[in-house]
Amino acid sequence: MSLAGIYLIFVLSACLSFAPAQQVRGRSFTGTQDKDTNNVTVDQITADMLKSGLTTVFLPFIYIIIFILGLPSNAMAIWRNNNKLAIILSVCIWIFISVSSTPLYLYQQTVYLPAMNITTCHDVNSITQEGHVFQDVQKPFYYFMVMAGLAFFIPMIIIIVAYVLLLRSLGNSAPGKRRQRAVFLIITVLITFLVCFIPSNVIVVVHYALLAKGLTNNGYVSYITVLCLSSLNSCLDPFIYYYVSEAYREHVKNTLRCHSKQ
Repeated sequence: MSLAGIYLIFVLSACLSFAPAQQVRGRSFTGTQDKDTNNVTVDQITADMLKSGLTTVFLPFIYIIIFILGLPSNAMAIWRNNNKLAIILSVCIWIFISVSSTPLYLYQQTVYLPAMNITTCHDVNSITQEGHVFQDVQKPFYYFMVMAGLAFFIPMIIIIVAYVLLLRSLGNSAPGKRRQRAVFLIITVLITFLVCFIPSNVIVVVHYALLAKGLTNNGYVSYITVLCLSSLNSCLDPFIYYYVSEAYREHVKNTLRCHSKQ
């Protein structure tokens, strides 16, 4: 299946997940906090999802695979002779991500569910007053809205414009095999970026927008699933560069030869 086909499936599933919106009575990752005991309870559908193989087996397995493949492949990608700029940019990105994620520590992330004897992190929003959902979700609502704009939508526009301009400049250059490879690489990386990051960012914005209005939705189920795509992007690019770029393939081979000799 093509990347476009996969993206279409995720968009359609997202639309279906947001279709049955009603007043908050469950069917979403929300929990009701008891005023006397402060215990948080969730509906049966949420409990089944939290105990399902999707959240306890499949997603952890996918993230483990991404970590195992992504860490060495990305380390090999920046471990080159002229790698100073790549390292500086990587460090700057890590600093930005670390700073931008600090607001997540300003409100309660964990919720203990006594009936299930588990502690969730970010998966359950504790609702203290029925009918006033926004008071309990306003901090994550504002955070994810700002991050979606500053950390995704604006960079996405910049990346698309930059890649289009780059393609136009290549169109004016002399035709040849290297030009075709460069065009193929640019298009592949751009499509991979859009497919990996658009679904999760769109779904989380719509999910919190509906939740803030007191409308239930199944968006978070889709969100935690397509979030794997965002993480998968971190280990896809090095392999794309490997198969498209002859220089990168040679670099990987030389790196592996050096390690084998040692």
